[in-house]
Amino acid sequence: MGFSYKILGRSRPSTSYLTLYEAPSGLESVYASRDISHSIVSLIVASADFSIFGFTRNYYIRVVPFDDVGSEADRHLIFSGKLISDSNSHFIHLGIGLQPGDRVQVKINGGTAVTFSAFGAEVY
Repeated sequence: MGFSYKILGRSRPSTSYLTLYEAPSGLESVYASRDISHSIVSLIVASADFSIFGFTRNYYIRVVPFDDVGSEADRHLIFSGKLISDSNSHFIHLGIGLQPGDRVQVKINGGTAVTFSAFGAEVY
């Protein structure tokens, strides 16, 4: 069994959901002939807003299964309205396993001053 640790995605979303990472299907994967699993080990949420006014933003993170990708349902939320203040970062350790086609999506409640980075592994 091999491991491939990597940066799975980086994003700077706005007020609509943006896909941070989509687990590749067998046809898109480098390891198409093997079973592969994907794991989101950690997420970093960073506020790049350096305002003297003390702005806070709310962020939302959801994991949408491959068979429900068109859904806008809140049932997939893992963080809803989590506050992050300016010049601050949140380090989130998850360990979520994903199937091919599953998506991690993110958004914030305003502006574009919050960035998301996903780190994880592919096990093949």
